[in-house]
Amino acid sequence: MNANAGTYLEKNGRVWSLAGSYNSVFYKDSNFILGPCLYGVQRINLNTDTPTRQMLYHTLSRVRKLVLLKDCIIAGCQNGIWEIRNEQPIPLDKGKLATARINGLEKVNGVLFIGTANDGLWTYVGTTLQKYQPAETILSDAVLGLYPGENKTLWVNSASGLQHFKWTEKN
Repeated sequence: MNANAGTYLEKNGRVWSLAGSYNSVFYKDSNFILGPCLYGVQRINLNTDTPTRQMLYHTLSRVRKLVLLKDCIIAGCQNGIWEIRNEQPIPLDKGKLATARINGLEKVNGVLFIGTANDGLWTYVGTTLQKYQPAETILSDAVLGLYPGENKTLWVNSASGLQHFKWTEKN
């Protein structure tokens, strides 16, 4: 599916889409669908004969991915990385990642990996955010995407190629 084509569903013979969605549906139940989009997060309510679309969190720009942690949602966006608790998104980091373009966000073995457009790969564990410095070097600081693998592994797609990492507690 084209990255900007959106995610589609059918309800009562009509097709609905998450407009401008970069990824598939983040959350779906019988009442609503929640997903990332160009202008925040969108929610499609399914309780009526005609589903309605509601835009949430307009401060978030070009949401690439949403990841659920224990007690919050993390949003990777063109305008940084955000934590959503209750109704108000707040920046996860007020430093280097505050304005970074986030191109990848994946949770592997309880660790949140954050791929940035110009500042490489980062990890977020508990409340600690730090640049990832593995024994092997990342091919490029321009991370294009992150993809979870099997057995606690992560694929990092950078401007210089594809790299595979095995995440262990000693990293």
